[in-house]
Amino acid sequence: MEEQFCTPEIALELNELGFNEPCIAYFLNKNFGMLFQAGTYSNGFKVVNQNYINSTINAGIGTILAPLWQQAIDFFREKYNWHIIINANDLTSYAPMVNELDDCSCLISVVPYKIYSTFEEAREQVILKCIELCKKKE
Repeated sequence: MEEQFCTPEIALELNELGFNEPCIAYFLNKNFGMLFQAGTYSNGFKVVNQNYINSTINAGIGTILAPLWQQAIDFFREKYNWHIIINANDLTSYAPMVNELDDCSCLISVVPYKIYSTFEEAREQVILKCIELCKKKE
């Protein structure tokens, strides 16, 4: 199930960009060992957010949320209006794109077209590219 979660490095970058959505897991300190949270219940799952971590779980030693890949994609859509699309050219090549809706409802590509051999690699690379673009905006 760990493959459903962003890498610790991406989780840290998302945290620095303000990601603070409820998650079912978190990474603990510099070792980034994944632990499942034993906090409050929401829709049958145990969830935690960064505020809860900061106030109760090893605050100050680098504990961060462990978002699912889909949560990272949703974060960019909700915060920056960037819509991540991963096109399957065939079963051996995937091309991620990020589009931003402007005021005229036109799609503008903000990430250049590039092809990857796996869906997972395309997903990770497009999220890293979005993080890079966010840092340039700041």
